[in-house]
Amino acid sequence: MRTLYTLGLAFLLAGCDSGRGIEGTYVADQSGFEFIFDGDGTVRMIGFFDQAVEFDYEVADNEIKLVTPEGRVVLTRLENGNFDSPWGEMVRQR
Repeated sequence: MRTLYTLGLAFLLAGCDSGRGIEGTYVADQSGFEFIFDGDGTVRMIGFFDQAVEFDYEVADNEIKLVTPEGRVVLTRLENGNFDSPWGEMVRQR
């Protein structure tokens, strides 16, 4: 019984996405903003005139919370791996 419990817990933890970082570059289809996610919990947003702003993010299930000076912005991970955001769908580039 103990082995089954341990095995079940291992599967549960393996499927848990909370806390893991995101890596890759995403481009918002409506604004053209580029978001470069580092696995360490930081993201760089590159906007107009190539000006970059860096802030932190948190991952909880299918939500990615960007911690900006103006407050939190919530992105939702879509089934295709892209994100739904206030700037439109964020499409993974690399």
